[in-house]
Amino acid sequence: AKKGKKEVVFIVSDDGEGIDPQKLETIFEGRIYQGDQSEFDKKRNMGIGLSVCSSIIKAHKGAMNAENRKEGGARMTFTLPLA
Repeated sequence: AKKGKKEVVFIVSDDGEGIDPQKLETIFEGRIYQGDQSEFDKKRNMGIGLSVCSSIIKAHKGAMNAENRKEGGARMTFTLPLA
């Protein structure tokens, strides 16, 4: 986490396969359908978790973003205001 003057920025990244570029725009909407998931993701119940996280962050007047890292993997960033 990085603390600025008006907000705190949290960054979580990995070195996995990254996020399908076609799903980046809707990743926080909870629209990952059963047919779109790999067997690994189905076992972990993926699909609505990021939507829930995004809703909580928005309720606290923050923002959340997802992107693929140039060196591989994904990065999730979210900010929360200090006041």
